[in-house]
Amino acid sequence: MHGITLILIAWALILPYLMPSWAHAHRGFGPAELGLPLGATVVLGVVCYWIVMLWPASKKKDSSAR
Repeated sequence: MHGITLILIAWALILPYLMPSWAHAHRGFGPAELGLPLGATVVLGVVCYWIVMLWPASKKKDSSAR
C-alpha cells in the first residue's frame, strides 16, 4: 500500500514538469510556478489522510461492567 502511495505522489510531483504545455494552458503559469502549490497539496493531503487513519478511536464505556 505504501509503495502505491509513493508512486502516486511521485507522479503528481513530476507530471507538471513533464507536460509543460498543460502548465502553460493556465494563463502562462510555468511548471516551476505550479510545482510548489501542487507539491504542497499532495503533502497536505497525505498528512491529513494519515492523521485521520492514525487518530485514536474514542473509548466507549462498557455498559455491562456495572
